[in-house]
Amino acid sequence: MEKEVQELVHQSNLFRDVSPEVFTQVLDASVPRSVEEDGFFFMQGDPATHAYVLVEGRVKMIQITPNGQQIVLRIMTPGQTYGGIALLNPQAGYPATAQAVENSTALAWDTAQLRELVEKEPSISLNVMSLMHGYISELQDRQKALVTDRV
Repeated sequence: MEKEVQELVHQSNLFRDVSPEVFTQVLDASVPRSVEEDGFFFMQGDPATHAYVLVEGRVKMIQITPNGQQIVLRIMTPGQTYGGIALLNPQAGYPATAQAVENSTALAWDTAQLRELVEKEPSISLNVMSLMHGYISELQDRQKALVTDRV
């Protein structure tokens, strides 16, 4: 695996501060996934079987409302983590769809592999909690803007 990709993954929200020994296992457990422009890494509601770190391209995270409207939640760029719910609550399924905005490649980790890695390296759990905290803070800021800002 290219050195640049390794550094990108090691600096990601999911694997920062992971010890060198465990990080080697992280890389060994990864599976590259490439998706062409407009293709999908996963769909909202699919079983949450993998967490991803984007290494090339751009991916938009979208939610589909019950009436079919698409809401773009965020655009992921290389080094960012998505699908982290696979570690926390895989039975709930993915809460959003991950669609490639351009040809994109990510490294993926199976839920079972992630849980084994967490047992060896608890910092991964802390990283996931930090990632989720960031999402919650972002949603709170958006809600505040919707309630208090002028149109």
